[in-house]
Amino acid sequence: MNSVYGYIFLLIGIAILIVGILFLVSRSQNSNGIKFSKILNKNTNSNNLNGSGEEIDNEEEINEIRVPRQAEFDIPDENEDNFMILYLQSKIDARPNFESLKSKMFANGLTLKDGYFESSSKNKIPGFKVINMEEPGIFDEKKDISLIAIGLHLKGQKDIAKTFDHMIDLGKNLEKSFDMKLLDESFNKITDQTIGNYKENATAIDLKSGSYAN
Repeated sequence: MNSVYGYIFLLIGIAILIVGILFLVSRSQNSNGIKFSKILNKNTNSNNLNGSGEEIDNEEEINEIRVPRQAEFDIPDENEDNFMILYLQSKIDARPNFESLKSKMFANGLTLKDGYFESSSKNKIPGFKVINMEEPGIFDEKKDISLIAIGLHLKGQKDIAKTFDHMIDLGKNLEKSFDMKLLDESFNKITDQTIGNYKENATAIDLKSGSYAN
């Protein structure tokens, strides 16, 4: 009987021993796995080192994306201080008065505003101004007129060629109506060649500003 109990205790001992061995083996494998992964990481890092021990970047260089500043969109207009100007000079003994000039301006579709005349801006065609070139720079009902300027500020304008056609038509009309002399911006007599130069410049600005994009 004692031998039977001894045999049972032996089997139980062996079973416990086997379970213990399996447990130790399992832990050993997990531990080796962690170590092995560390070695892999270490080897990978070593592959990125050159002979001097400096790390080599195997990734492609990527340009950094930078958000543009608002000021970079505010591109200055090269026509900031540029004007297209025609002058009309009257004869000393035949200067038009304000009332006659006003009637002519109204007939050509211009309006009176703050002492000067202005063409209407419509259909994307910018308006131009007609200004008294004598002091104080505005038209006076009590004074006859010696020098007039028909001017267009070129900053940010489009369809300047069309606007110039209106300006030159008005200039020729006033020249004929009041026996005045139509002059360019340098106070030289307007010729067909001068008009051609004005139109060429106007067309160049229109093309640059994209007036004919549509």
